[in-house]
Amino acid sequence: MSDAPTRIEYLVRRALLVDVPTLADIHVRAWRESYRGIVSDAALDRLSVERRALQHAERIGRPLDDSATYVAIEPGRGVVGFGVCGPRRSGPPDFEGEFYALYLLDRAKGQGLGRRLMAHMAEWFVSRELSSAFVLALKENHPARRFYERLGGVECFDQPFTLQGESYREIGYGWRDVSILARPASPPIGRPSGA
Repeated sequence: MSDAPTRIEYLVRRALLVDVPTLADIHVRAWRESYRGIVSDAALDRLSVERRALQHAERIGRPLDDSATYVAIEPGRGVVGFGVCGPRRSGPPDFEGEFYALYLLDRAKGQGLGRRLMAHMAEWFVSRELSSAFVLALKENHPARRFYERLGGVECFDQPFTLQGESYREIGYGWRDVSILARPASPPIGRPSGA
């Protein structure tokens, strides 16, 4: 009998319309977990799961493949995070793609899932010949900023961000060659189940 801890295997795949209610719930929960103390409690408490569901359904249900949503799944417990990417919406014109969102529940952080979601999104960019991309992080969200810096993102701009009438700053991190983030599909990353 082995005393080695059982490892939890995670899966990353493209999101489906059936995932929309879970994505919306995680979107709001992850904001509340990650931004408490950065964004006002009032603004976080007013976030709407229903509004997020409409946004995710609209994006995933588009007939044109003009963006991609990936989910991270913990078997037996379901979706624990997601990433969304597509062509640059705004920001510096010298970047072609944009990582629109990357959110994990707190219990799923530190398992390599953020890195895997970024890799899948980077592969999507490469497959569409979008060679560069950027992501935005709230200036006061130091864990996210350190994560993007560890992945080789270079701080390239900042801009104002307004949420429910409250003003914040966002920092843009860019990759001139997004292919450095892409890699062939790797085996699932896990963690000891007792961790």
